[in-house]
Amino acid sequence: MPLDRVLKRFSRLFMATALLALLLAPGLEAAPTRVPGTAVIIDPPPGFGASARFPGFEDTGRAASIIVTELPGPAAKMQEGMTSEALASRGMTLLRTETVKVDGKSALLLHVSQSAAGTIFLKWMLVAGDAKKTVMVVGAFPQTASELTLPIRRSLLSVSWSGTPRKADAYEGLAFHVDATPKLKLAGRAGGLLIFTETGTMQPSDAAEAMLVVGNSISDVTITNVETFARLRASKTTRIAPLRNIQGRALKAGGLPGYELIADTNDAKSGLALRMYQLVLADRKDYYLAQGFVTADRGAEAVTQFRRIMLSFRRVKQAQ
Repeated sequence: MPLDRVLKRFSRLFMATALLALLLAPGLEAAPTRVPGTAVIIDPPPGFGASARFPGFEDTGRAASIIVTELPGPAAKMQEGMTSEALASRGMTLLRTETVKVDGKSALLLHVSQSAAGTIFLKWMLVAGDAKKTVMVVGAFPQTASELTLPIRRSLLSVSWSGTPRKADAYEGLAFHVDATPKLKLAGRAGGLLIFTETGTMQPSDAAEAMLVVGNSISDVTITNVETFARLRASKTTRIAPLRNIQGRALKAGGLPGYELIADTNDAKSGLALRMYQLVLADRKDYYLAQGFVTADRGAEAVTQFRRIMLSFRRVKQAQ
């Protein structure tokens, strides 16, 4: 779940973030609704209610969801990357691709299948936007709930985002809150993930800039041993080489039990030596995950900032 590096260096982070998001309160009648934390308006299918775990909607009774992610950068670049080969590398099989009109603009609509936890899911994936922003909306449902195929497709085609501009609240709709520091500022949000950088921008000018990504799980996960789970989660982080010199310790933040890991690694593509920070906090069937990266020579100072942000962690009660 969730949680790699904005355009140039970070473009890979957002592609991974968008694709990772694919893994994963009934309403009376569908109506156009703005998704909290985004500028996106969508008409959800009947029976779908707003999710407290991610930006979007869900029908928990049928294990179906619609997840909205806004990313900086041109939509055309993301669309070019949605090839059958790229999807296959993430465990997805491309069934169909078509060009559609959404909010008056050309968009890419894909239909894919994917197996997760022994269940085959079908997904509609909309990749839209413009030269500055990408809007990605993914509707997922079990293959056995085939009656949702057309309602979810219609819902994705109802997406709009170009109305009256609004100042985004990066924390809106999130189940948690963490505080930025003077040295590590809130740069923005990608789906349900908060991004912190030294310049406070999504597009850093320096490849050595420290970055921290914080988010929560989007489906039920029962963690019986936080340390074991944290070590396994760290080993599955994409775009990096195997971890070395791992240091770990148990700690609490926001009243939740957690496990912190610090390790050496390398960027899998460039070979750049990196210092990785990770904190997992467990909360019954949910968990919160933070991962930070910085060049190895600046590891000590950056880890101090990563830890300071995460020690400010607290859960937020969602408005009814």
